[in-house]
Amino acid sequence: MREIDIESSRLYEYDKPEFNQRTTDRLTQISKMGMTEIGDAQFGIKGIISGLYLEKVWAYNEQEWTEYVEWAQSVIDKHNQ
Repeated sequence: MREIDIESSRLYEYDKPEFNQRTTDRLTQISKMGMTEIGDAQFGIKGIISGLYLEKVWAYNEQEWTEYVEWAQSVIDKHNQ
């Protein structure tokens, strides 16, 4: 496990610079939720939630991303009760 290195070029689609800001925003958002990099380009919180692969960060449209973040936050909140 390691903190998400938001500045790491390996976390950005090399051929799609137009999505860099969106990727930065999404990585920042999940980092603030407490997620770390638990595998190579896989994010989660050990023992609570995993399975958010980098490809999902890149590919989810706004609605899918919002739904994922809301779901993940509900899992985290339930665990912390």
